[in-house]
Amino acid sequence: MATYSDLFKDHVDDQYVGKVHFTAASVNSTSIEIKNTTFEDEACYICSFKVYPFQPKRQTMCLTVKGSTRLM
Repeated sequence: MATYSDLFKDHVDDQYVGKVHFTAASVNSTSIEIKNTTFEDEACYICSFKVYPFQPKRQTMCLTVKGSTRLM
C-alpha cells in the first residue's frame, strides 16, 4: 500500500493514491492517514517496520467502515 525509506522516500501504490497520505515520514516515526474509504476497504492491514540491523516489527490494525444509506 505505502512504503518509506531514506533512500526512496515515501511511495504510495497507484491504486491507493488519493486514499493514503503520509502525515509523517521518517525512519523513526511514520504515520499515514486513510481517506475516502468504502466498504470494500474494510480489512485488517499489517504495518511492518524493517530497520537495519534490528528485527522487523509488525502490528495489525483492522479498519471498520461505518455509515448509513438513505433510500430516496
